[in-house]
Amino acid sequence: MGSQRRQLWVALVGLALGAALLHFRIHPPKGGTTYLLANLFAGLDLVAVSILFFFKSTAVWGLLLNSFLAFLGIILMADYSVDATIHGWIKVMPWQNFFGWLLQTT
Repeated sequence: MGSQRRQLWVALVGLALGAALLHFRIHPPKGGTTYLLANLFAGLDLVAVSILFFFKSTAVWGLLLNSFLAFLGIILMADYSVDATIHGWIKVMPWQNFFGWLLQTT
């Protein structure tokens, strides 16, 4: 493994570790199925994607899995934001203060 590839792999693992720890802090696994899924996908990203990117022959599969997990996370967070707005869990409505609502939906 070349030095530049090693640095990129360490950066990938560092970002995945940060994402996994952030999801674990924001969504504790005891919070229900949705919170458990957020941690499961972050852990899958940390372990499986990092292993796939470690080898040159499986890097394309790592890219596909990483992209799929990112799209899935974006879709689930958008769905959660819309659901939270409809049910009134977010106190600011988007037509009242759009940027305040956007910050509360993460």
